[in-house]
Amino acid sequence: MAATDTPAAPAPRQIPQGIKQNAEERRRISYDITPANPAPKTTPNLTQLGIESVENHSHEIFVQCLYMLPVVGNAMSLYDVGTDIYGICSSAEKASSLTSWGILAIDAIGVIPAAGNASRPMRAVVKEVLLAFAKGAAASVLVDLFWATAGGDAVAFMEKLDQKLTQWREEISRGISDASRMVRRFVENPVSAAEQMGRIKHNEGFLSWVPSGETIALHGIDQLLKVSGQRTTILKWLDEFDRNRDAMLRRAFGDAATAGSLIFMAAQIVEEIKFRKARSTPSHVAHAAPGTMHEPHVKPGTHTEHTQKGAKASDVPAKDGCGCPVTKTGKPVDLVMGDENLEQTDFALDGVAPIVWTRRYRSSLAAYDDSALGARWTSPYHLSLEQRDGVLTFFDPDARAVPLPKVAIGDSVEVPTEQLTVSRPDARSVELAYADGSRERYEQSRTLAGSRYRLISRIGRDGLGLTLSYNSKDELTGMTDGAENTIRIDYENGRVAVIYRIGLLGSADEAIARYAYSPEGDLTEHRDVLGYARKYVYQHHLLTRYTDFNGNPANLEWDPRGADAHTSAQARCVRTWIAKDEVIDREINIHELAPKQDTRFEYHREHWYTKVTDGEGNSTIHRYDQHNRIVLVEHPDGTSESFNWSENNQLTSMKNALGQIQRFEYDGQGRVTAVTDALSMTTRTEYSAAGLPVKVTDAIGDVTTTDYDALGRPVSVTDPAGRTTQYAWNSKGRLTALTDPKGGVKQFSYDAAGRLTQATDCSNNATHYGYDERGYLSHITDAEGHETRYRRDARGQIKTITRADGVEEQFRWDGNGNLVAYRDGAGVETLYWYDALNQLSVRQTDVKGDDWGRVAYRYDKQGRLTTLNNENHESTEFRYD
Repeated sequence: MAATDTPAAPAPRQIPQGIKQNAEERRRISYDITPANPAPKTTPNLTQLGIESVENHSHEIFVQCLYMLPVVGNAMSLYDVGTDIYGICSSAEKASSLTSWGILAIDAIGVIPAAGNASRPMRAVVKEVLLAFAKGAAASVLVDLFWATAGGDAVAFMEKLDQKLTQWREEISRGISDASRMVRRFVENPVSAAEQMGRIKHNEGFLSWVPSGETIALHGIDQLLKVSGQRTTILKWLDEFDRNRDAMLRRAFGDAATAGSLIFMAAQIVEEIKFRKARSTPSHVAHAAPGTMHEPHVKPGTHTEHTQKGAKASDVPAKDGCGCPVTKTGKPVDLVMGDENLEQTDFALDGVAPIVWTRRYRSSLAAYDDSALGARWTSPYHLSLEQRDGVLTFFDPDARAVPLPKVAIGDSVEVPTEQLTVSRPDARSVELAYADGSRERYEQSRTLAGSRYRLISRIGRDGLGLTLSYNSKDELTGMTDGAENTIRIDYENGRVAVIYRIGLLGSADEAIARYAYSPEGDLTEHRDVLGYARKYVYQHHLLTRYTDFNGNPANLEWDPRGADAHTSAQARCVRTWIAKDEVIDREINIHELAPKQDTRFEYHREHWYTKVTDGEGNSTIHRYDQHNRIVLVEHPDGTSESFNWSENNQLTSMKNALGQIQRFEYDGQGRVTAVTDALSMTTRTEYSAAGLPVKVTDAIGDVTTTDYDALGRPVSVTDPAGRTTQYAWNSKGRLTALTDPKGGVKQFSYDAAGRLTQATDCSNNATHYGYDERGYLSHITDAEGHETRYRRDARGQIKTITRADGVEEQFRWDGNGNLVAYRDGAGVETLYWYDALNQLSVRQTDVKGDDWGRVAYRYDKQGRLTTLNNENHESTEFRYD
């Protein structure tokens, strides 16, 4: 295309606010489709219920009547059209609003023609494209959305979208007229739920596009009319609707010159698509099946719809980790459930089996209101199971209450959705085994009510791990790795008061963590080994404010349920912010600024999405599925990221904001067997009977193989060139020898605590390592006898480094572990200051004794760098799109 033919940049979008809001507030559902099955095979639930659960009888009458519409549409789209017609009929404001009629027309696109018709997916995706456009989706998202369902040359089809919509206008209007007549027919001659069930079973398309697990409830129209007493009123509503229908639909459809109309929206889409096509190469997704055609043909992919029909999501939060998109923000609030999930590590002790004491507060964890760590706090060593009515509930590392299947004594049951196996060796114990070969043993508590099982041991595949000990009150009093890594826990009034590290090399026990609590049982303070404190404030066990070791406060605001002690565990966090921010100007004065990282949360559980708005007013929408797994993130710039999941909670594919797709395959044990990147390059992994990766084949066919010993440790690795590296291990899981492909041997020695004491290279040159009384590295002596010494504080932070030539460097740290002062070997000192987000604010260097070199950093409300002033008083500004 010549430069003179390049289309002008599209005008800013003009979307009626009502359509934008309606599109945003819908629930997202998706299905996998294939060429052979353009209507996906799903297993929804069709059930017959009474009317006790119905909140709005008049609204339900419209929906139930439209369910009777023969052959046309499916339950989800019929629900939307019924909702739209009811809204127009029952509200004078909506009846006169072109926006309401426009929404009705959009929903009707997905109903006409019948489900199962070859063009049904194409019609449905046009509806989705209009809704996505209204929400602000970028043009690339619209194209990829269209191709994912309709296939073919999506760009070519969408360049004529306004023409297609004009062609469909009369058919859509007739369909809406049919819908109105259907409501009238069954209001005048109502039927029972049983009769409805019989009629619907003859409509093969009714459930064809309803996702598996979705429940479609039939309520008797006769009973709904009887209870509502609205028959006469509804018929009058329909009279008015029919009188205005044709004229209002004509205006709602409009034309390409009428702002706010549907065809105007379609013309805007066409304009953006043409501009995008002229400026850049369309996405690889959109052109995977090129060709010119009058109607797109169906290709394999995922079809997505958004419906106004709400549904209940699971009460169990999604798992964290596993390489999956997390549901928490950095605040940290669970984006789906709305509860606070704060993790803080108080200490980490290295050893044969490390002890990492990370507390986790989950505001919804009411089962832990009497926790020894404070109400609703837990740790990796306070996991438990509870049995009620024969059902086990696992309080897992994510502080979730996960129901487990029933297990008979002596049996084992796999739980694929949690990637674990639960066993009952006897009546008093439970064992959990994981895919990585580790296992946990739980024993029934002697004193805790509710048949609680407490964690006794955690052992890895290699047989190494931790053993936990309890007193007669079932209080966790200590743990050990069986070597020299041991802690002791003291209590006051049933709460953990002090944790001691049992002395190494004969030194005295050292208090490494102290805790204080309120009379209500809430954790109010944690002090570390250096005496730095973190403080906490609550209302009804809900965390409302907490500080870091420097005293910087984070704040949380809760919805109204947080004000009631009986409902606080169901409360959702609606706002988080850092209360103050301190920066230092050139004269080293401190200024208090406005709150930073001010973030607000809106939860729409019925429609499976959360809207997160930052301090600048930018909103990101996080959509999830029935199992609370994130499936779509819609960014303020119109781009999006999507995630697909298996029935076992495994991430099967993810698409980033650039449209690049990564795919994952798994075996029956939930292990990743193949990873395919955006360029269709696949890496495959094969596993042994023990579940260890023994063969990895990369995208170009190169193979790496690994052999293991009986404890699952690699003993040899052979690379694609056939070169083999061998490994030897001691009983504590430490590498003792490495033999390279040329036969060169490196050897390693350790002390009783598993710390490296000597490393000898292939030339027999040895480097020695020494440790202080706390087990921190204190000196290194190289093969030539040169020694470097390290002096550390009780946290293990370096205070001084003394080089072999006697030159010394000095370091100082603040409570949060930020470096605040550094003096180099020449005596030049550099000082550092930080804001409440622990971001560097000022760096000053004493260059000549009294002449200070200064660099200052400023950040916006979201913590992004906006200004950098250097030592020469030169300023650089940063802006973000």
